Amino acid sequence: MTASRDVLGVINYLAETVEGQVKYTQQPERSVLKLDSRTDPVHDIRGSTIQPTLDNEGFMVASLPLELEGEADPDRIAAIYKPKLHSYLEELTGARKIVLRDPILRWSRRGERKDRFARAPADYVHGDFSQRVFHGMAREAVMDDPDCDRWLSGRFSVIQTWRVLTPPPQDYPLAMIDRRTVNSEELVHLRTVIGGPGQEQAYWNFSLRYQPAHRWYYLSNMTSEDMLVFIGSESTTEIPGILHSSFDNTANFDNTVPRISCELRAFVYWD
Repeated sequence: MTASRDVLGVINYLAETVEGQVKYTQQPERSVLKLDSRTDPVHDIRGSTIQPTLDNEGFMVASLPLELEGEADPDRIAAIYKPKLHSYLEELTGARKIVLRDPILRWSRRGERKDRFARAPADYVHGDFSQRVFHGMAREAVMDDPDCDRWLSGRFSVIQTWRVLTPPPQDYPLAMIDRRTVNSEELVHLRTVIGGPGQEQAYWNFSLRYQPAHRWYYLSNMTSEDMLVFIGSESTTEIPGILHSSFDNTANFDNTVPRISCELRAFVYWD
């Protein structure tokens, strides 16, 4: 068994709310945000004797080998990734319907990027969906299905997957928080804007205020076989999905590689 490697990482929480608070993910100079940076232990899942689960911590590690290293075309990635992920999630969840969204690629600011407005790793604590956004996107995903009302009348969820397209060790890995260590009073609604100039889209998600009880995890030295799976949001609870953030790993490992990563979200429905 590979030994785990716990590290220290700077985790950027939200400080007090300020007037006009907004996060621009691709135009960070426009953000109006006051962050509270904390150096926290980040526990390595790899080699751990007790592995996290979706039911407990809210995330898990999966093996889904894909030969995507160096690929940067979302269409080609989707053609390879989507069929395999669909089959995997069918077996994992037992859901009757699964709708996969398009891949989202992110490039480390330390590496070569497609353009200055290409998505970079999100370096602040956030959950991707407010309840209103989640329910709206879940409806949109099945609105052309004749059984739309059937799918929305039962249990549904969005499951997020995350993997790297570059070799280890990555400079900005993904950290995820054990949802059992988060209290609802620590959550903060945050207006977030994605897109470059003239292509902005605004929506609401969550951020978090610091508490010492928070417990963070990551997977060291991710390869093309590894995939992180975590809950984005669920129809059965008002509690948001797994909060997460990238963190600077360059002080923990020598010769880190500028990260390119791929996220793919799946809306899953049971009846």
